[in-house]
Amino acid sequence: MQKKQYILDRDNEAFYYLHRTHMTDRSGKYLKIEEKTDALLFFSLQSRCICDAYPRSAIRAPQSHRAMTGVKEIPLEEEGVVPATAQAEWLDGLIAIAPVAAIVMPVGVLFGAVSTAKGLTVLEASLMSMLVFAGGAQIAAVDLWVAPVPIAAIVLSTFLINARHILMGVSLAPKTQAFTSRQRIAAFFFLTDEAWALSERRALHRPLTPAFWFPLALMVPAPWIAGTLIGTQLGNCLGDPGAIGADFAFTALLIWLIASFTTSRLALAAVVASSMTAALAHCAVGAPWHVVAGAIAGIAAAYASAGCEGTPRTCP
Repeated sequence: MQKKQYILDRDNEAFYYLHRTHMTDRSGKYLKIEEKTDALLFFSLQSRCICDAYPRSAIRAPQSHRAMTGVKEIPLEEEGVVPATAQAEWLDGLIAIAPVAAIVMPVGVLFGAVSTAKGLTVLEASLMSMLVFAGGAQIAAVDLWVAPVPIAAIVLSTFLINARHILMGVSLAPKTQAFTSRQRIAAFFFLTDEAWALSERRALHRPLTPAFWFPLALMVPAPWIAGTLIGTQLGNCLGDPGAIGADFAFTALLIWLIASFTTSRLALAAVVASSMTAALAHCAVGAPWHVVAGAIAGIAAAYASAGCEGTPRTCP
């Protein structure tokens, strides 16, 4: 029989509805849950570790519910708990991505303006945003765009900048157990910095579902392409975007997103080490090597921090 699990974080507690699965805490003591029809189990989010099962869908609980500790069974009917619908997950995804999409468009306008200043036509800039759809790599390529075009330098730069998607994919892969194989392929095809950051924040407290993910992925291309088209038309009227700090909008967005889910010492150490190393490398050798240096420093810091704290059990 297929395993089922539902989770929602509330007041630093987790609520699980399980069907024929196993749980364990970090001490290694297993608690076997046989078939518990219509039962809701409560236990501390800080000490839980799920084995042999992954989250499938979120649940909704009444606002009046009080967090509980230990393991306790309560009938679902008494708590009014019902499975969240796909429509609710879609709405959550749209709400999460809305402020991000609003910031993506101005950055697209910036790219469109810079690309026309470098000599690209409106069609070329628009096709680049539609077919490449990689903000950082596109801006780096346009910065290197001179006559004659240095093809090798552009290919190397864009590859190194986009290599971060490998790390983002590795980070998200264990959290996509609710996805089918085809859904997972489609999800990672549309992987962006914003979708990755919002998904990581979501996965801290609730499971990542296809219904939540795809609004994140599909709502970013439209404002990016529209912003590019607007920028190509208004480039001469915009002046220098750096004079008003418009070129920092994308960086500020990512700082806010990463800060929202950097809650542990290990994650903080990785973020600080990666950021400082990338900044120093950018000043010393320039782009795109700062991306590689920051990634290596972040991985090394996370590994060292995990070793100092002891190897924790792996939790989804």
